[in-house]
Amino acid sequence: MDKETGGTVVINFDNLYSYKYLSYSWFVRYALALTINAPNDPFEGSIDPALIKSDNTLKTINEKIQELLSHSKKSKVNSVWKPCVNNLTNDDLLDPNDFEAYVKINTDCFMNFEFKEYTRVFGGAGEKTGNAVSVPRAIAKLAKLGKALTYTGESYLFLDIDFLLQRNVYNLVNFFVRSINKFKKEISNATKLVGSAALIVDALRKEGLSTRIKDLLERGVVMYDVTDSGASMIDLTSIIKHVNNLRLASFIHSLTMLINYPIARDLLNKVSEAVITYTNTHSLLPVYEFIRYAITTLGNEEVRKELGDRSHDLIHELSMMGGLYHEY
Repeated sequence: MDKETGGTVVINFDNLYSYKYLSYSWFVRYALALTINAPNDPFEGSIDPALIKSDNTLKTINEKIQELLSHSKKSKVNSVWKPCVNNLTNDDLLDPNDFEAYVKINTDCFMNFEFKEYTRVFGGAGEKTGNAVSVPRAIAKLAKLGKALTYTGESYLFLDIDFLLQRNVYNLVNFFVRSINKFKKEISNATKLVGSAALIVDALRKEGLSTRIKDLLERGVVMYDVTDSGASMIDLTSIIKHVNNLRLASFIHSLTMLINYPIARDLLNKVSEAVITYTNTHSLLPVYEFIRYAITTLGNEEVRKELGDRSHDLIHELSMMGGLYHEY
């Protein structure tokens, strides 16, 4: 047992990448990715704690924690966050001393499906995780913050995507997944995948990072839904490629912003089915059929009355598909 840390396994800023298969490490990674301009991915090498505990960086991180604490006090704001955000307190604000003090982390810090495997590998038979793992108190606090930032109401969402692009795309995707969870009886799984892919493409395009889409396709993009019982992995790479090639990203992004309207949910489901079918068959027929349906629907007087100018805007965005649209 290490006398200084009180644990046989120490997870810190120097070796976080060695434990990147643990959700705990992903939470720390997201706390850094979504709050500060971390110079490098902690999953690709060590990160200097001095860069994090500077006054300006600590202020930025603590402002995000205070923002979440403020949300947790509002009954109708970010309600799906509440079960997770409510675990945050003012005691979780970072302090420079947190980088020197070590704490033991207990089984509650891990997903249930990770616990036995982790203790078997690192703690030995019958060893409790709380007696086997120590972390700097700063990492423990960052993990709690990351857990709140990645919660979607039902699971924790991870995107395996270039670290430096996380801030460009992650919050959009997370907000979308949280939004559709309110309508899960009406929203297909295809819509979750296609909507997420479209948001990634459109965010990069609108931020002048279109050239990075090619990099993503070469590297691959994977979405993970993580719960206590397990993790599901979904490869978004092909869907991103086809959403980009069909020039549907902006149109789909606009629909996600209208998710509270039944007609938007209907169109999202149908365009997503068309994209998935095209991805699997490379047949444009379902895409043509969707365009015909969308234009007819958006031109309907009742729909135009419900959506106002947004109905015209959606039709205009379909025109970005060029020849596909102009055939109708």
